[in-house]
Amino acid sequence: MHYWIYQDSRILGPFAREDVLSVPGVGQGSLVCEGSASGAADNDWKPLGSIPDLAGIVGSRAGSTAVFPAEI
Repeated sequence: MHYWIYQDSRILGPFAREDVLSVPGVGQGSLVCEGSASGAADNDWKPLGSIPDLAGIVGSRAGSTAVFPAEI
């Protein structure tokens, strides 16, 4: 599965699971869209920490505050 990250008013990706942490500033609160979602709907974007497949790779690393993108 691939993931897109919303950061600094930009959509970054796609990233493989193991590459998500290579993005500077990514943390539990970073907004992520899973590859199976279109990214067009509000509920497509979730905090990284709420996605079971990704939550474990971040561990206790401090993350950014989730701010939902106004426009995708």
